[in-house]
Amino acid sequence: MVLHDIANTLSSMTYNLVKAKEDREENPSGAQELDKIERAVDDIVNLLAQVRHLKSVKDGKASMPLKPLNLTMVLNEVYENTVATAQQKGIKMQLDISRDRMPINGEKTILSNVVLQNLINNAIKFSHPGERIDLRAYPTDSEVIIEIRDYGIGIPKEILANIFNLNSQTTRPGTQGEKGTGYGMPLVREYLQMMDGTIEIFSSEETSSSAPSGTRVVLKMPLAKSVL
Repeated sequence: MVLHDIANTLSSMTYNLVKAKEDREENPSGAQELDKIERAVDDIVNLLAQVRHLKSVKDGKASMPLKPLNLTMVLNEVYENTVATAQQKGIKMQLDISRDRMPINGEKTILSNVVLQNLINNAIKFSHPGERIDLRAYPTDSEVIIEIRDYGIGIPKEILANIFNLNSQTTRPGTQGEKGTGYGMPLVREYLQMMDGTIEIFSSEETSSSAPSGTRVVLKMPLAKSVL
């Protein structure tokens, strides 16, 4: 689980490190890319601390340290951290976020790296070059709705039925042979529940008259009462 948690952050850090080295001749300081790497390292440290804390939470010895977050800012950061990965595979990402501040209570690093980036990386993994991914978020009276929609190969029914079960075989290669562990979705749901959130997944392997193929993930999180 720890390995899976830090994988997305390490991937982002590695990409930015390579970019910094490539740009060194044109921009000796490489300050912007190196700053991204530094933030990624900080995220890894925080993730490891949170995973250690998770055991205490599961043992009933502690609670998840939730803090007020501006979800609009979190989603913009997640988009910036994943758009390059999508572009490398020839996939276009579209961002449609309400202008409302959408305050929620959560743990920023876990929400960003373990939940949102994990779901977006899955969408990239199971999409073909030339397709697109839609990231959308909007508030209702009492909660925030986050939707991640891809138009890729979809999820087989037998995998979808057990996707949150750690004891079921749910791993499969991506459209370019990308590998997975099967731990991602169970972790996503568990962390969301700790932040009073929910997740639903709708998927089809075939295009029909009513909907294209692909997967739509719907997250719901309660709006915070306090104003950020």
